[in-house]
Amino acid sequence: MSAAIDITGQTFGRLTAVQRVGTTQHKKALWLFTCECGNTTRTTAVDVRSGHTKSCGCLDLERKTDHGMATSPEYRTWWNMIQRCTNPKAPNYQNYGGRGIKVCEEWRNFENFIADMGMRPTNKHSIERKDVNGHYGADNCIWADASTQIANKRIKPTNTSGFIGVTAKFGKWESLVTWKGVRHYLGLFSDPELAALVRDEFICKHNLPHKLNN
Repeated sequence: MSAAIDITGQTFGRLTAVQRVGTTQHKKALWLFTCECGNTTRTTAVDVRSGHTKSCGCLDLERKTDHGMATSPEYRTWWNMIQRCTNPKAPNYQNYGGRGIKVCEEWRNFENFIADMGMRPTNKHSIERKDVNGHYGADNCIWADASTQIANKRIKPTNTSGFIGVTAKFGKWESLVTWKGVRHYLGLFSDPELAALVRDEFICKHNLPHKLNN
């Protein structure tokens, strides 16, 4: 049997390999990728190397959408929201759809979502649920900056990333998980959201309590 090929950092179409996250039931190497549009996705090394998979799905969506916002941050926010609540293959599905968090029926349509939420006030704002155990919908969601998210998630005020377990270090974002006194260092990342996603992947992969992300 040949050794597994390390494709970390390599780019295929719109996808760049971040790290291997497991093996499929058909014994194919499963990887976490970042897409040029800002999304993340999991797929096999075979599919990206062959050209079968070239993006997180945004490439096909751009060909189908007519609202002119397929590459916008707002559309990316909506797409990620739908994925983490409905797609079991999404990196952090277990912390959202897997524990019952849903997107309201109206927001399954992007035009309805943007009509309710409007454009992001700044590039430092992201979607936030006022009730962190509630669903995604107009009555429970706002555009929030990091300080609001920190207060809502009750994480340390010294944490400037807005994500539990993700802190600034050496000009990047360090991702850590501490469980039963053991600290697991997961790497340094240029984007705090990516650092948080990799942390979610680790928690799910090792079946650690979801409370680590609450």
